[in-house]
Amino acid sequence: MNEKNSVDWVCAYLTFKLHNFYIIVIPNSITDINFKLLIDFVKPNIIFKKNDIFFNNRKKSLLEKILKKKKIHIKNISYDFLFTTGTTSFPKGVCIPESSYLKTSRNLIKILKQSKNDTELLSMPFSHSFGLTRLRCCLIGGQKFYITDGLKNFPEIYKNMIKYNVNGLSLVPSAIELIKALLKKRINNFSNKIKYFEIGSSSLSLNTRKWLKKNFKITNIKHHFGSTEASRSFFAPRGSEDNLKLSSSYMGRKAGYIKYRLRDPKTKKINKYFGEMEISGKNLAAGYFCGEDKNEKAFSDNWFKTSDIVIKKNKLLYFKGKKNSIINIGGNKILPEEIEKKIELINKVKISLCGGVKDAIFGERIAVIVVLNKDTQKNRQNVYTNINDIFSKDPFFKRPKIIKFLNKIEISYNGKKRREINYFKKLLRN
Repeated sequence: MNEKNSVDWVCAYLTFKLHNFYIIVIPNSITDINFKLLIDFVKPNIIFKKNDIFFNNRKKSLLEKILKKKKIHIKNISYDFLFTTGTTSFPKGVCIPESSYLKTSRNLIKILKQSKNDTELLSMPFSHSFGLTRLRCCLIGGQKFYITDGLKNFPEIYKNMIKYNVNGLSLVPSAIELIKALLKKRINNFSNKIKYFEIGSSSLSLNTRKWLKKNFKITNIKHHFGSTEASRSFFAPRGSEDNLKLSSSYMGRKAGYIKYRLRDPKTKKINKYFGEMEISGKNLAAGYFCGEDKNEKAFSDNWFKTSDIVIKKNKLLYFKGKKNSIINIGGNKILPEEIEKKIELINKVKISLCGGVKDAIFGERIAVIVVLNKDTQKNRQNVYTNINDIFSKDPFFKRPKIIKFLNKIEISYNGKKRREINYFKKLLRN
């Protein structure tokens, strides 16, 4: 299935579900080359594209054969296979059993206090686990929902939100920033009617959390943490006074259906206070049906290695960065997010991206790419000076060796910065 959010898409999806089809859901943004490669790889029986159905001439798909080769045991229930384009890792197809969706959806309905009288705006792509799970929550709860293909035509969406009495929201942080910019003072026209609000994926800035507290006083706001493979493993309340006192990297409380442990990436031993997050529970995917071999090793003995580096402090968990993006400077390990966080506190900085570049003496050194709110020579010079001042008291290995200014950094639809090494090198060459 490869199409924009629509009522036709939902009807087709439900039809396939009722007949226990294996459904491969592909982002609408997928390139024609990757789409063809996937079709040739799986050889599906039916292709749903542009709200139309195409029947393949093959009597049998290759998917079951592929799963058997990957040693993924499929039980006699329906599955979804979400194909991700790889914004933070290699492209891969995640195999999600029906039981995982049901567990997370029922838990969400409970903690968000959804009811059949609610109406939710569904703008997140159904090809993403966030959008698809929100759709399933509404269907399981028997409530109404208003479908849009993103927030592109926001004036019309805003008008219909008022018209249809929308009282449920589900957005990523980048979409929240868009709404903040477009609505401004008009936010009060509907914010006091919003009953529940689920936020997904990337972290929220302190300013955004303050904005949520100011404008959504009676709203039940939950920010989930957990990738497609281990969806909704942790939940943090956002906007409340207590939450404003915590760092934006606070992950929240764990869901009742998971267990977790931290493994030190250096010693490979379990550590109570620092390490790579590993998760086990009923929300886990069954594995990968396509992707790099290194991804497939993430699943072991019913545990999933998230590649997320986490610290535990005063019994609370904080996300520090991705294991595969660690910069190694003469044996000192630096997480790019740590550097970016300090730079993005500087006035006039819109966003930044940090990565490692080769260094003849230390193996690697830090490079940063900076995007300004207003790009002028004066602002560049001021920010350049501020960056050097901020890191002047830090050890040498935490000081950026290269500072580069560009007009934009790619952000995925779920609010994550694009971090592939080749992409970062390409930006540095520009």
